[in-house]
Amino acid sequence: WLVLAVLGLLAAVPQRVDGKVVVANMKTSMRQFSDIYLGSFTFDAAGGQIKAHTQAGVSGQRFLFFDGKASSWPRVLASYQDMSCEGLRNVSLMVTEDAIDDSLSEGLEVPKGRYSADLKLAPSALPAQWFTMLSNCE
Repeated sequence: WLVLAVLGLLAAVPQRVDGKVVVANMKTSMRQFSDIYLGSFTFDAAGGQIKAHTQAGVSGQRFLFFDGKASSWPRVLASYQDMSCEGLRNVSLMVTEDAIDDSLSEGLEVPKGRYSADLKLAPSALPAQWFTMLSNCE
């Protein structure tokens, strides 16, 4: 199965918009868990927007987001080989809520077929660096 993921990262700056596009193809199978690092990006204090466009042939895919704090991306780098898939998802900073049953889950689920999502990052006191990966635990 092949998953195509495109992330458009837009940082809103007065009178200027900077952007970064990340494109990834991930080949996965039902017997092999797969993770792919998509890249890092920095939003200034004004926040920003992430546009995700995917086409997936399997279920179980999630975008995971991490920041530069010691308990986040540095922890993943230091212990990735020893982390379970669920452990990796538990470190992810984005938690989403299902609109139907209010259940919570880590990361942004990528359903089978074509999918698009627009995420807005709230303003913060300081610029923030983020790291993202696509993960498949199923």
